[in-house]
Amino acid sequence: MSYEHSSSGRRDGRKSYEIRGFRCELGYLERADGSCKLEQGKTQVVAAVYGHLEARGRTELPDRTFIEVSIRPCQGYTSDYLRLRERELEEVFIATVATELQPRSCVAIILQIVENDGSLMSAMINAGMLALLSAGIPCHWIATSCTVSYRRTEGFLLDPILVEEAEGYATAVTSYSFQGQESDPSQNLIGLSFRGFVCSQDIYFQSLAYSREACKKVFEFIRLVVEKSQALDCGYAEP
Repeated sequence: MSYEHSSSGRRDGRKSYEIRGFRCELGYLERADGSCKLEQGKTQVVAAVYGHLEARGRTELPDRTFIEVSIRPCQGYTSDYLRLRERELEEVFIATVATELQPRSCVAIILQIVENDGSLMSAMINAGMLALLSAGIPCHWIATSCTVSYRRTEGFLLDPILVEEAEGYATAVTSYSFQGQESDPSQNLIGLSFRGFVCSQDIYFQSLAYSREACKKVFEFIRLVVEKSQALDCGYAEP
């Protein structure tokens, strides 16, 4: 599913409020309980979910499922920066998964970075959500994410590529939850990561509004992917 791109001052021809096109393949890995490969422009992430597994030791929680997120870089070893991102992602997925349904169990989410061309955290959240749905893990809602960058001269840029993030004055990664079939986010902002500094409340709240609208498009894409997957599983094919 892709969105129309129009010419503008951005390097890839998009307007400031446009996000890149998506491509997704569910069930990408045979041995995982759920998996997907998500492409968001040139940014690519492979997500795998294993679980519910039997929890042991520190992962055994008497009242809920233990959620563990691991990020694997394109090359080399996991850095301290990625370990911090793992903790942030765990908070989003702990809020999303219905952990109270299966205590003393564990769900592992592995995120392999294939290529990073910006908005990586959002891509990992969206890929992880699709992999959870692929695995049939019960969730309270569908978590969606979008990145927005703010530049003094150009204003807000949705779904920035890597060079736009580097040039931005501030960048925010937001996650909104969706329930049911309608593309209306609940009032629950389930994740917010902010890099940089803004001294205006208007800029801060406008960034949330831009991200909320973009997350609606992400939700529509996730819903379409799941609906097509269910149709194929049932032996139906869309014309």
